[in-house]
Parts: sequence; structure tokens; C-alpha cells
Amino acid sequence: MCELLRLNLSQPMLAARGLSARRPFRVRLALHAAVRAMSAGSPTHVLVEELEGGGLRHTLRSGRHVLLGDLAPEAGGADAGPSPKELCMLSLGLCTSMTVRLFATRAGYPLTGVQVRVEEHTAEGAHVPQSLSLQLRLRGEELTEAQRQRLLRAAGNCPVKRMLKGDMAGGIETELHDGEIS
Repeated sequence: MCELLRLNLSQPMLAARGLSARRPFRVRLALHAAVRAMSAGSPTHVLVEELEGGGLRHTLRSGRHVLLGDLAPEAGGADAGPSPKELCMLSLGLCTSMTVRLFATRAGYPLTGVQVRVEEHTAEGAHVPQSLSLQLRLRGEELTEAQRQRLLRAAGNCPVKRMLKGDMAGGIETELHDGEIS
């Protein structure tokens, strides 16, 4: 069932809300529900810890999941896992794909598959990319062009993308902590 709701309001009702009939007023319940669904059951913190004698290898803990992070040998690591930048790009791609899938499911779109490629654009010698680009492949022979465009717009609302763009009102704060962190 599609949770996307289109409200048809009369001209006086629109004017009272500062809107016009030229710009349809839409409540996008499906997208908001899809984005909220991704947070359900997720831990509110993760723990990153350097492995003893492990060079640059780190364990990454999130709830019941444990991953390894490292750098490539050219950067002084042992290539035991993705680098921080790779993990960030993977998170962006994963979040984008999940946002599209959840929206399509809730809206009842005939989407059969999603593929996301994230590419960095970095000046030579720089450590921070100047930009990232995403290529989004939507599979589903019965998807209309309007549905494809709506899924593209939904992809732009991925929470990780919003975090990377600086949409967190409180920003990011780092503080020293004495003692064990769990």
C-alpha cells in the first residue's frame, strides 16, 4: 500500500498556509517512515579500539557486530580491513540503497534491485575528497519514469548523506575520557 499522500486543498486553504496551487502540497509519509525505519534497533554508539601490537588495525564494534579497520600498506597499514574513508563511503552507499529500498517497498513500487557506486574526487596529495558522487542503478522493468525520479529524490534523503553534508544541528564534539570506555 502506498503511504504517499497527496492533499488537494482549495486555493483559499493553500493561501492561508502560504502555499499556492502552482506548487502542490504533499505529505511524504513513505519517505519519512523509510528513514525512521533505518534507526529502529540500531545502537546509539559504536566502539573503535586499536588492536594491541596491531599497527593501524582496529576493531570496530556496533552492537553484536565486529569489523576490522586498517589502512593500505602504502599508508602504513596491513590492509586487514577497509580504511576509515572506505567505511564512510560504504556507509553512504549502504544508507542510500536502504533508503531507496524502504521507500520503494512502502510506496508499492516494482523495484527489483538497487546498486550504488560511490566515487571520491580528490586533488592529488589531498587527504580529504573535494566531493563524492553516487551512481544509482534501479532495477525493475515495470518502474515508470516518474517512480524512478521519485526514488532518485528519496536517495537524497539518506541520513548518512545528511550527516556528511553537515545537517546535524549539534555538530560533532570530541572530548577526553579517563578510564575504560564501553
